[in-house]
Amino acid sequence: MWKVLLADDEPFVREGLEKLIPWKELGYELDGIYRNGKLLVEQIPEKRPDLVILDIQMPIMSGLEAARLIQEQWPEIVILLLTAYADFGYAQEAIHYHVRSYVLKSNLLEELPRELKKMTGILEQNQLFYEKRREFLGTLEESEEVLPVPPEEHFSDELIGNVNHYIEEHLAEKITLDGIADAVHMNRSYLSRVYKQKTGENLFEVINRKRIEKAREYIRQGNKKIYEIGYLIGLEDTAYFSKLFKRYEGCSPKEYENRVLAKGEKK
Repeated sequence: MWKVLLADDEPFVREGLEKLIPWKELGYELDGIYRNGKLLVEQIPEKRPDLVILDIQMPIMSGLEAARLIQEQWPEIVILLLTAYADFGYAQEAIHYHVRSYVLKSNLLEELPRELKKMTGILEQNQLFYEKRREFLGTLEESEEVLPVPPEEHFSDELIGNVNHYIEEHLAEKITLDGIADAVHMNRSYLSRVYKQKTGENLFEVINRKRIEKAREYIRQGNKKIYEIGYLIGLEDTAYFSKLFKRYEGCSPKEYENRVLAKGEKK
């Protein structure tokens, strides 16, 4: 059976989907239900789902934000969105985040089973692709596990510098773990693990931090609009950019800009 995790902030929706969708008959195991995207994403390393179903509009972490993180860190996971009519534009935008399909919540109990049947073929193709990929990398994985090398020797300061340089040079683009691994000629899972061992930081936290640092720099220059800055640092979704900026700076980009103006700090 295909393992599924689901997130929706409405209790009656969660209860309805759990009890009224014939998961097992459709070939799925519903392994976790959560009230926001953050709780779901936190469980992915342990649960290892094949499919995640996300409501677009949720507090703390929206479905789009969760989809972005999942696509960056676990590209093998298939994503399906639940959306209201008012969210249709967001559903279209979600294509950028590796979302395979979406279901309108106005007819959820009828549409979701139909979509899950279609998803079976997508999941099979997805599984086949990543199995072949794992086979290709298998020898390297085994050699790393059998003959572990201390991170300080195997993953030199020069290589860490190359990773950081790649991130800085590609901030305006969609950065993926596969892209970084290809650039530095290293296995993706080993790269992520050893980078954290060596630096003490999660690779994608570093990417987010560098994007916000660059955003601060652009804001201080004073010649770009907030949405333009978002594009320049690879965060085209203005709402997500604002939320991420606030997480690091404690205020929105606009509030930061006003603060800079008030202090006369613009260059």
